[in-house]
Amino acid sequence: MKIILIALALITNAPFSRFTETRVLQTPAASTQRPVQITARYNKKKDITRLFLQPLFLWGNLTPRQYEDVRLYVGFECRGKKIARPKEVLFSFSSSSENFVSFPSLDFSVSIDGALLELGKLKGRQRNKIDPVDFSRTIYEDESTAISYEYFTRIATANEVTIIIGKRKFDLPSEDIRLLREFHKLMQREGQEIK
Repeated sequence: MKIILIALALITNAPFSRFTETRVLQTPAASTQRPVQITARYNKKKDITRLFLQPLFLWGNLTPRQYEDVRLYVGFECRGKKIARPKEVLFSFSSSSENFVSFPSLDFSVSIDGALLELGKLKGRQRNKIDPVDFSRTIYEDESTAISYEYFTRIATANEVTIIIGKRKFDLPSEDIRLLREFHKLMQREGQEIK
């Protein structure tokens, strides 16, 4: 048995309270599909719940002096503690790289089953950290944009999806598209209580 974070409610129609981040003892499933993980965070002061799908790993390179890691976070928010179909879905990209910038251009588009959907420019920030020993520079980038629910629906229900940032292209594997599809199904559960 191993400890994993899991949200079974997406798969089984169980109560929403299991979407919150919890540790569960779970025997690895016979299926090769990854379990769907959803993090729900309620902000009492603003009366808003933010729901995020587990990070999707887009690219990694461990070559010395050329290290790079790129991830995609997808989320939405609801007023109060009930699911409401969002008007917008947040796409947030996080990268860390050594000695180069991951996103020199912030033009963002998505190829959906071969059709190009241009979504504007990403906005965010870049931070640098210099290693005092070898003077290498680690660059952290956090770039994001909100897209319409309708555009997200097209992405989540596609067969082939390629994320394009500037001239860089990241093909989503079918397993990641399945996770987006499951997250989209969650958005359909309007009125369901978030406990």
